[in-house]
Amino acid sequence: MSEVWALALPLGERLLSYVGRGAPQKLFGSLPLTGGRNRMLVGQAEQVFFPPVYNPLWVTKHYSLRP
Repeated sequence: MSEVWALALPLGERLLSYVGRGAPQKLFGSLPLTGGRNRMLVGQAEQVFFPPVYNPLWVTKHYSLRP
């Protein structure tokens, strides 16, 4: 991670989100589970997804980790 961006939501605006449990999946989708190089992620953690916001004026660069 080299940058942090922030969304400043104006008063009266709302963000819609989808909430659900993550499904189990392979760490590396193209590798088989055998051989010890790939593992199964167990899933079931709660995930929150925010669809993209289309007003770019709400999003500003907050911090840069680059020198």
